[in-house]
Amino acid sequence: MTRDALKFGLVGGISTAIDFLFLNFFTFLGLNIFWAIFFSYLLGSVNGYLLNNKWTYGHLEMPSTVSGFLQYATVSFIGLGLTELIVYAFYSELHLGVNASKLLAVAIVFFWNFLANRMFTFKVKPPLVV
Repeated sequence: MTRDALKFGLVGGISTAIDFLFLNFFTFLGLNIFWAIFFSYLLGSVNGYLLNNKWTYGHLEMPSTVSGFLQYATVSFIGLGLTELIVYAFYSELHLGVNASKLLAVAIVFFWNFLANRMFTFKVKPPLVV
């Protein structure tokens, strides 16, 4: 496993902890499970972008903060859709608990997030040949 993948995984772990913290907080407050997932995922994703941009991929030539965040947000939005579908399948259809369903979704969507962000958001630019 590459250093970037390890760092991405660590940042993902921190972001997932934030995600789970807010997921449980929002559901404790009575928010619908799918809105709770939406808002908690959003908070975890913003954290993930900031940490990955500065620490994981700080050595790469990065797009501007706005365009980089929009690329990251696009990948995250697709990841959110996948997460919602997976949680729906496990929580609503198979009747697993909220946290177990979310954990399974996190494990599956991690691969999408890593590969898509590595290819589109934090890609290595080839050197210019003059």
